[in-house]
Amino acid sequence: MEIKITINGLDRVQRAFARAPERMSKALRLAMLTVTRDIADHAAHNHRFKSNRGKIEDSIEHKVTGSGDQITGTIELNPALTMTRSGKGYGEYVHDGTPPHKIRPRDRKKLRWVDGGAFVFAGEVNHPGTDPDPFIYNAADAIFSSGQAQSAFDQQIDRALQEVGG
Repeated sequence: MEIKITINGLDRVQRAFARAPERMSKALRLAMLTVTRDIADHAAHNHRFKSNRGKIEDSIEHKVTGSGDQITGTIELNPALTMTRSGKGYGEYVHDGTPPHKIRPRDRKKLRWVDGGAFVFAGEVNHPGTDPDPFIYNAADAIFSSGQAQSAFDQQIDRALQEVGG
């Protein structure tokens, strides 16, 4: 996936950075915060998986870190909100998919489930794996390809340029 952000009128932006670096950094930070929030919201509302009490959706977090010459926006799944016994959040399994694997009982001698109204028991089963649902990547693609991200940066830069006389 390719993500592009274009800043037009870079000469004006550079002059504004020279005059008011704090205001321009704040503008870019606000734009990044808007974009990461939009991606997180889109991911929470647009996915293929069947929601289980909204735990995966609630685990989608966004943040902006850094200052000065580097600002980083991050969208991630908080594994603590969907923790499995293995210590990994199951949101990652849904997002990335799983390969075929064996399922064995942890606390019992046999696995048990209902099939056709009767209990079925097995020492292990072969799980076929799950297809990935890369809902965060899909959301980022949607926000960037729609121009929404570009617009957020353009708006914040234009506001800052007006304030500093760019």
